[in-house]
Amino acid sequence: MRRIRTLLTVAFCMSQMALADSLVLIEQIGDGNTVATHQVNSDNTLDVAQHGQENTAAIVQAGPDNAAAVHQVGRGNAVELNQAAGNTANLRQFGADNLASALQSMDGIAVQTQQGNANRAHLEQHGTGNDGRQAQFGDGNDVELVQDGDGLTADILQTGDGKAIAVHQTGYDSTIVLRQE
Repeated sequence: MRRIRTLLTVAFCMSQMALADSLVLIEQIGDGNTVATHQVNSDNTLDVAQHGQENTAAIVQAGPDNAAAVHQVGRGNAVELNQAAGNTANLRQFGADNLASALQSMDGIAVQTQQGNANRAHLEQHGTGNDGRQAQFGDGNDVELVQDGDGLTADILQTGDGKAIAVHQTGYDSTIVLRQE
């Protein structure tokens, strides 16, 4: 078993007058784990912990002031995250062969938690100030959430095996809460 801990601090000049920092922390314990990250602009923070085998994380943070935390424990889990500006993401997976993907534009919050095997969670937030939260506990579950608008909130909890939920919310300042057991 191999343990790799990486601390990378990147300081770069955004213009001739401004200097800002971005931070990447990566901890990998196990074999075959991979992280690919690309951070553009200033004040982005990324913290990735992968424990197990063959887990992957691909993260792009393209605007200023994004923060992401990715924690994967198990085998064959994958995270795909793309954030534009001022977003916060917390993606956690425990088990095997789970996939979590999130795409956010501005000032959004994405929280995805999966515990079990072969679960799929997809979250897209287009607009400003959206808050999407997905949690799945069990095996073979699928959840998809798309929010188009501003100030939208969704909280989805799914427990059991072989369940599926798909939600597309549009508009402004609306809230959806779904529970499926």
